[in-house]
Amino acid sequence: MENKVKKLSLRIDLAGIAGMDEEQKKPDFSQRAIAANIIKNVMNTYAQGRHGLSQADRKKFYNVFDTLDKAVADKQDEVELASEAAGFLRQCFREATLVPNEILRRAEALVDGMQGF
Repeated sequence: MENKVKKLSLRIDLAGIAGMDEEQKKPDFSQRAIAANIIKNVMNTYAQGRHGLSQADRKKFYNVFDTLDKAVADKQDEVELASEAAGFLRQCFREATLVPNEILRRAEALVDGMQGF
């Protein structure tokens, strides 16, 4: 099985999001961190909904989680994920029971728009 790299953008558009002040909407302040936190929260929700993850899925979870944390710390606007990890991330968004809102919609668009699929 080919393990191609998938690219996930962390450049989330925050324009028009209710409840955010102007400081939080500045790209340097929050785009990466907000996108990463939403993605990590969706993964946590997915894991909780399944009452835990298998060891193989936990490894993918940790891989994505660590990659996102490093991207935020290094101020990277894009991350590379192994095909397996990217597929797991898409599964989390597809199968997690989530309350729809505009910021989630924009994060889903980032995941759905991963380059390489």
